[in-house]
Amino acid sequence: MRLATPLLKPDATLKNFFHYKSRFADIINLVCFDGQPILSRNSLSNEDTDMSTVFDFDEHPISFNAYRDTLVKVSVGGIYALIAIENQKAIDYHIPVRTFVYDASSYKKQYQDYLDEKKRNKEAKLKLIPIITVVLYYGERKWSGPRTLLDMMELPEEMKGIMNDWNTHIIDVKELDASLLTDKDNRDLIEGLQMFYKWQGDLEFFKERKMSRDTVIVLASLVDKGEELLKIVRKEEKEEIDMCESIDNFRKKAVQEGITQGIERGITQGIEQGICLVIMKQLKKKLGYLSSEVVTMIENSSREQLEKLAVEIVSIKDEHDIFVLLQSY
Repeated sequence: MRLATPLLKPDATLKNFFHYKSRFADIINLVCFDGQPILSRNSLSNEDTDMSTVFDFDEHPISFNAYRDTLVKVSVGGIYALIAIENQKAIDYHIPVRTFVYDASSYKKQYQDYLDEKKRNKEAKLKLIPIITVVLYYGERKWSGPRTLLDMMELPEEMKGIMNDWNTHIIDVKELDASLLTDKDNRDLIEGLQMFYKWQGDLEFFKERKMSRDTVIVLASLVDKGEELLKIVRKEEKEEIDMCESIDNFRKKAVQEGITQGIERGITQGIEQGICLVIMKQLKKKLGYLSSEVVTMIENSSREQLEKLAVEIVSIKDEHDIFVLLQSY
């Protein structure tokens, strides 16, 4: 599905959404730990998402420049790990390689930090912090891309089982049981997206909910009716939005504006028709006759042309004068 508005980018809205530790801990507890409360907001600390590094291969060093969407350091039983979230709106057939390089860069940075520490403390020991990358996929289509490095390879039977693999941990949010989420914003986001796809883009299901502005903005960046969603909540000042009331008010206002515009158009058209009839009556009285060609020309004239014709009607001597006058304006 196309994005609702170019002003909202899913990458940015989702990064901002999961920057909040309670939301991050909640979604990771569901997708990695079967809903068990392994992580809490107090066990998390945000890490630098810059994965830029240089792989120095003797005569051919290679620079790598990239940023994670979200990277958090977690403590589980006093042992640290790094967990990253990558957000995907579209299917990416190269994502196993991309996440593999991201994780390799993280380990490379840890190794570089160890070398720097070694210069100051010869007793320093290398102990890598494990990294888990989770890809959250928000698209309407079922994920059809590869999930591991081996999915991207054709291997002889003899090599199967001995090749190193790299699991991308792709989570299709349409398949999540959102009722297991404890954070309301997470639940509204996942259920909202699931229902939007199920209802084939009908916004009516939103009317059953009260949502935070953050959640509505993220949904607007993901769905094809995002611009309408934004218009619905744009003038709401509350942090929590009653979608039923907001949608009803938005649509009532839209209907009223439509009626008003219709009346205005009708009045304008009525005035023009009235001017047209008066002018033709006067011209028939003055010239004694109006050809169908002249009648059609007058009927198709703009209001400005009609007003000009009304002003100059005294000087008109024949139909030719009418043609010249209307064509010159």
